[in-house]
Amino acid sequence: MSAAGNFTKDEIIALKKFRANIGDLIEKMNDYDAHDANLIRWLRARDLNLAKAEEMLRKSLQWRVENKIDDYQIQPYSEYFLQKAPIKACGYDREGTPTFCLLFGLWDIKQLIDEGKKEAFEYYMLQLMEHGGLFLRKNSTPENMLVHIVMMVDFNQFSVKQALSTEVKQALSTEVIGCLTNFLRIFEANYPERMKNCFLINVPKIFEYVWPLLKPFLTGQTLSKVQIFGGDSQRWSGTLLKFIDYYNLPSEYGGSNTTQPTYKIEHNEDWPPKAGTFSCEEFTTEIVLAGEALVKSYELKAGNRITWNFKTDMLDIGFQFKHGNQVLFSHARVNSHLCVQEGLVDVAEDGEYSLLFDNKYSRLRPKTLHYIVRVEAGKK
Repeated sequence: MSAAGNFTKDEIIALKKFRANIGDLIEKMNDYDAHDANLIRWLRARDLNLAKAEEMLRKSLQWRVENKIDDYQIQPYSEYFLQKAPIKACGYDREGTPTFCLLFGLWDIKQLIDEGKKEAFEYYMLQLMEHGGLFLRKNSTPENMLVHIVMMVDFNQFSVKQALSTEVKQALSTEVIGCLTNFLRIFEANYPERMKNCFLINVPKIFEYVWPLLKPFLTGQTLSKVQIFGGDSQRWSGTLLKFIDYYNLPSEYGGSNTTQPTYKIEHNEDWPPKAGTFSCEEFTTEIVLAGEALVKSYELKAGNRITWNFKTDMLDIGFQFKHGNQVLFSHARVNSHLCVQEGLVDVAEDGEYSLLFDNKYSRLRPKTLHYIVRVEAGKK
């Protein structure tokens, strides 16, 4: 078996020898890094070759010292890069592995390089890895070691941005490819077997030209964990749900969380709060006619927490959550007929907030909507 904590006979033998060979390093490690579930990563990355695994580990630890990598865990993220290269902390897969999403279609790496921010962007990328590792360590126990992550990489809007460029070559510049390949080198050399699964979704045709340039920098083990999907959400959402349940997926990916935020500095190493599930007996039922929308509005104060559940019979529906005229969360369609949709927002400003259930795209079919909305005071 290849999961962390489940070892084959050959791996058990290799681990025992590996520990003996790197005893001087283990003395300096914390309990998390010295755990078998972490040490096996280095062995698996080198096909249980003890000498190669030891060489890899020693080089990586030296790299960490020379580049002061531990400091990356201490320094807060740049708000600028969180906006320019957004990510989402989604939840856990069906085996309890933390799941993240890179909104890669919004990452304009070429612009960042042109602005002279290449080194700062590379620093940010390593921060993502280090803060992710810190989250794994803080949430691990000896009985439940978290050593892997699941990645979703969403290319939505990537193709649109390319169309707006003067030339495709502009997006595939030597600087951009160089930046990505340099990160992949560092990733493979210093974070071996960290990635459990990687799902590339909404991948545009242009990626056919990029992928061959990146593949040589990934090991066979890493490539075996990568699945690539185009824009057909029926294909990739079905695959995602085999690995991740509804509750741990944002609604835009076929899940139930209508208010999954992008990561912000104030989240630290904590997951953003999620709504609970209410009893269906408490739901109110209304019909949203074809070509129309149902709006439920609330006057809220800063500090309020608004939470909701909703579902529909048989068919999907569009959904928005708004503050005045500002759309805070928007989904063209959600799978409310397959799972109860949930949402939670801690209100930062006084004003009118609205839930909009949109059936305007349907010319013939009304939607039976069941929903509950609760407002609590005093939440921070």
